[in-house]
Amino acid sequence: MSDAITAAGNFTPAADTNALNLARMVTDGEHLHVPIPGETPIAVARGEDDAAPIHLNRANASELETLPGIGPALAARIVAHREQHGAFQAVEELTEVSGIGPAIIANIGDLVVVD
Repeated sequence: MSDAITAAGNFTPAADTNALNLARMVTDGEHLHVPIPGETPIAVARGEDDAAPIHLNRANASELETLPGIGPALAARIVAHREQHGAFQAVEELTEVSGIGPAIIANIGDLVVVD
């Protein structure tokens, strides 16, 4: 995604750059929306092959990285938090993981489930 942002002329000064996973691969023709601080991010539609929700308590780091806004570092922190504190009881508990806030929860809330 970082290359796509650069090719588009980079971020505007108002962009909330923390709301995006800059390490995520983008596909040709994909629309990227960069929110401003305080704006609820638009959930990124995943492909048909990825239609099943991600199970937060069973997903490995690679699976978590498929979520918008979740790169390798956040995925590793989610797995580490789960291993140290046990299973997530609600998606909102992800805010206990360093680096995850309401913007990311809003972006992935419909794409993940807890079991």
